[in-house]
Amino acid sequence: MYWISLTWESADGKNAMEIMWNLLTSTNHEWTKSERLISVLEAPLMRLCARYLLKEKKRGRGLDSVANFHLQNGAMVGRLNWMADQSEKGLLQSGGIMVNYVYRLENIEENAQSYFSTGHIHASCDVSRFVETGRSMM
Repeated sequence: MYWISLTWESADGKNAMEIMWNLLTSTNHEWTKSERLISVLEAPLMRLCARYLLKEKKRGRGLDSVANFHLQNGAMVGRLNWMADQSEKGLLQSGGIMVNYVYRLENIEENAQSYFSTGHIHASCDVSRFVETGRSMM
């Protein structure tokens, strides 16, 4: 089993991103059986997920097709749920993270319009905080 150290470089020369990649793409998802690894991976993966959903775009639109559907219909990214989908597909596609989209009737039109016109993605403070936390660490 791989063990993550909190340093950026391991004894065998692999950096933290390589180690995370190897863990997440392992076919047996061995990392999900270790409470220590689940705990260590939570913060960086939640930050990466939030950044992917809120900031990574192509032609002004979010990269995720499910997110696009909800955002075009006026939803906001409401919550990220750590280890909510531990199925084979969920672990491969999102490291087990699931997203809740929130539709607030009074904001649907405004959210959809700002997404179409400027690409702005509305998110709860809890989700936005993951992106802000990641920025302050760089």
